[in-house]
Amino acid sequence: MSYTIEHIAGWLKTNSVIKKPAHIAHLLTDSRRLIYPETSLFFAITTGQNDGHLYVEELMQRGVFNFVVKSNFDTRIFPDANFLKVDDVLGALQIIASHHRAQFTYPVI
Repeated sequence: MSYTIEHIAGWLKTNSVIKKPAHIAHLLTDSRRLIYPETSLFFAITTGQNDGHLYVEELMQRGVFNFVVKSNFDTRIFPDANFLKVDDVLGALQIIASHHRAQFTYPVI
């Protein structure tokens, strides 16, 4: 199942910088796990040990152009990418997972 970047932006009610249409079929939280760059949405999660925002440029070089970043992230230096700017990147991932789960009628076990 895939969603458009605009559809996901609507779920997040976010300040979006969308440069081109995109279909998202894969959610990526670890840059080392990239398999499908064209259809991936990378979540720049900040932890105590690392900051996903440090990998945006590298991922763009590897073909990823869709990102969820903190609202204060400067997107101007990446003119070809789509950015969904949020206050809480991990919370945004949880919202998307919730909306995706709502598409199914299977019982949660």
